[in-house]
Amino acid sequence: MKCETTLNWLRARAKIAEIVMSVCNGASLLAAAGILDGRQATTNKLLWKEATEPGPKVNWVKQARWVDLGTIITASGIAAGMDMTHALITRLYGKDVATWLGRVQRVTSQILSNCLFKVAILLVSFLFRIRSRGRYRRSFYWQNHA
Repeated sequence: MKCETTLNWLRARAKIAEIVMSVCNGASLLAAAGILDGRQATTNKLLWKEATEPGPKVNWVKQARWVDLGTIITASGIAAGMDMTHALITRLYGKDVATWLGRVQRVTSQILSNCLFKVAILLVSFLFRIRSRGRYRRSFYWQNHA
C-alpha cells in the first residue's frame, strides 16, 4: 500500500474513469490512494481492521455488501462483487440485459463448478492412491524384511 507508483496510477485512472469499482481488498488500495476520502465504502469483512487501516478518512460501512455512490462502487467480497456488477449492469443497460447476463452467468458457473468438482474428485482420488500405494509398499517391505 506504500508503492507510490501504483497509488499514482490509481489516482490518474480514477480521475478519468466514468466509474471506479473495487471488490474486497481493492477498496484498501483506493483508500490508500485517497480516492475514497470523505466517501462511504465497504471492504473485506474477514480482515476488516487491516483492510480499513489505509483509509482513516473513509466512512467505512461494515454491514454493507456493496456501496454505490454513482461513480464509485465498492463491494465487500466476491459474491457481493457479483451482485454489485449485476446492479451496475441493470443501471447502465436495463433489467432485461442484466437478467439475460445473470442466466448466462449461472449456466456458465454451473458448468465450471461441475468441471472443477470433477477435477477435484480426480485429484483427491489420485492423491489417495499415491498415498495408499506408499503405505502398501512400506507394509509389504516390513512384512518381508521383519
